[in-house]
Amino acid sequence: MIQEGEEIPQVHVHTPATDWKDDGDNHWKECECGKELLKAEHTYVLDETTVKTPTCTEEGYTGDEVCECGGIIKGEPIETIEHTHVLDETTVKTSTCTEEGYTGDKVCECGDTVKGDLIEKAPHHHVLDQSTVKTPTHTEEGYTGDEICECGDIIKGKVMNKIPNSPITGDDSDILLWGMLLALSAAGIGLLVLIKKIKKV
Repeated sequence: MIQEGEEIPQVHVHTPATDWKDDGDNHWKECECGKELLKAEHTYVLDETTVKTPTCTEEGYTGDEVCECGGIIKGEPIETIEHTHVLDETTVKTSTCTEEGYTGDKVCECGDTVKGDLIEKAPHHHVLDQSTVKTPTHTEEGYTGDEICECGDIIKGKVMNKIPNSPITGDDSDILLWGMLLALSAAGIGLLVLIKKIKKV
């Protein structure tokens, strides 16, 4: 019990310093009297702001792990990823019978480009032009007609011979002559038969 006239002893209140101290495994703050306060094991939490996703042009980073005391476990770099190439439809060209085509370029979002390949010209597609076809007659030659591609390429047709006239099997004058001779022979035979009948009478 404090007697009258005695000084009241001051009670010391431990006050942690601002800065943390650590020994590698633990951290704490010291009071000005040297007493260790708030001592605990380090607890590291990933600092999301330090995480970096890798791309095809830049490395990423796993991120740092940070303790409340300020301790840091550094992260590690992450290798760049492969390019992701997508076909650029605007560079594709279909081949025709007059021009080569192109398979198209494949482009990554970073700008890296894989060039395409040339495509050989397509074969001509010829169609018969009916307006050039001509049927042959006895007096005029015919024509098989031209075959034309849409590009203008032409395969010329062939000339067809005239249709020959029907063959003549004989001369009408000979037939008439034989007819007259036959009639005369028949008349002569009839005359002889008549004479014989007269003589018998």
